[in-house]
Amino acid sequence: MKRILYFLLVALATPAIGQTVSSETQFSIDKKELKQTIKVLASDSMEGRLTGTIGQMRAARYIARQFKEYGLTGGGDNGFYDDFKLIQYYRGETYLKAGKRRLNDFEEMVYMGRGPLNEEREEELVFGGRGTPEELDQIDVKNRMVMIFIRNVRSPYIVNRELKRRGASGVVLANPDNLAQFESVRRTFKNFMTRKRYAFADRNKLERKSAGFQEFIIPNSQIRRLMGMSQKELNRLVETKSIADCPVASIGMKCERIANRTTGRNVIGLLKGSSDTSIYITAHYDHLGTNGHFYYRGADDNASGVTAMLELAKLFSVIPEKKYTMVFLATTGEEVGELGAKYQVNRADFEPEKVLVNLNIDMVGRIDSQHIGKEAYLYTIGTDTQPKLAALFEKVDQQVPECSFDYTYNNSHDLTGYYTRSDQYNFYEKGIPAVMFFAGMHKDYHKPTDTPEKINYDLLQDRVSLISQVVLALQRKGAAN
Repeated sequence: MKRILYFLLVALATPAIGQTVSSETQFSIDKKELKQTIKVLASDSMEGRLTGTIGQMRAARYIARQFKEYGLTGGGDNGFYDDFKLIQYYRGETYLKAGKRRLNDFEEMVYMGRGPLNEEREEELVFGGRGTPEELDQIDVKNRMVMIFIRNVRSPYIVNRELKRRGASGVVLANPDNLAQFESVRRTFKNFMTRKRYAFADRNKLERKSAGFQEFIIPNSQIRRLMGMSQKELNRLVETKSIADCPVASIGMKCERIANRTTGRNVIGLLKGSSDTSIYITAHYDHLGTNGHFYYRGADDNASGVTAMLELAKLFSVIPEKKYTMVFLATTGEEVGELGAKYQVNRADFEPEKVLVNLNIDMVGRIDSQHIGKEAYLYTIGTDTQPKLAALFEKVDQQVPECSFDYTYNNSHDLTGYYTRSDQYNFYEKGIPAVMFFAGMHKDYHKPTDTPEKINYDLLQDRVSLISQVVLALQRKGAAN
């Protein structure tokens, strides 16, 4: 099915665009085409589109081919591509050792530290009781690991701060009051702590970084193995205020960090305007890759946003004259720290003063739990500090009855909100008006179940229509601040 949007001559044949058209100009948004694009980007061949992988490069080539087919010119250093060097790093062999027995990461212990320790090191381990200043005064912790009994292993900040102040090498935490907490930590932190992370290669200091303060969490069943005394015996030392009587133990540890150099690739297509000012339309195309058993397809996150961006490129490519240059930027590295957007806005040749506005499209193919039964919406975040831009959005909102803007999360100052968590925030930090289009969270977010058949293509079609009218209004009026 195709939905046809009709715009009167006055909407396009203005001095701002300079196009001569017949009595009516029409945009044709093909739902089948939207569906096919998402199907391709979320397919097995893309392997989850993890930054720096073959799957990501395949997705980049597909996006570049679409740009070329629509008549866009390349805006990157290498045609449509802008490559940047990254270091990918992740945990390798990580363990504690008592004698010859190893306690492996996320099995018999959980390593919560960040600094690398690529070779096994032997450390003295002392017992620090509950970690109070009075108890720590009884023992020498400098350049030693310290075992602490704590009521919540998830909240060791105060204890860790005191141990660091005293020069300890690190901490081994156990919770004798809650037998189940270790299993909860092991289960909930594993994916987060063991995932692959990224940094810009020219700013990375992995090779020179010291191990620093180390932090481990152990189950109560491993207390005797490491400390040489039972939990009951150690508790008695705490009660009698005689923790200094606990013998010093010796443990081994290794916290390997594996680092590989890789490449991130942004894809940039241009539709030239008559001025040197640009409208940036962005969407990240990377996702989470694979866990070794299945792919994270990322149909909504963010094949839907890329599909919307590509459709806008196609729609505006048929308008031969535009006031503002349109930069269509498909970024990588968003899922691992918005690296593609950071790279782009920090290039030496990037000129923030020549960017009218950034419109970023992220997860626009589904509905959230707040809109069940009232699905014709699209969250707009970022107009709260731009009165003229807000007025333009409100006017556009009246022109597409099939879909309307929802301003529930429209607070660009909320550092805990959605606005800081996608690419537009990097433009915002450069002083550029930046808006995020977003449809909210759902139960398949960052799961293998975020698949193409769950996209609402009628809604996606209407949302592209709504965004296209925003772009038209910007081309006509340029009301971005």
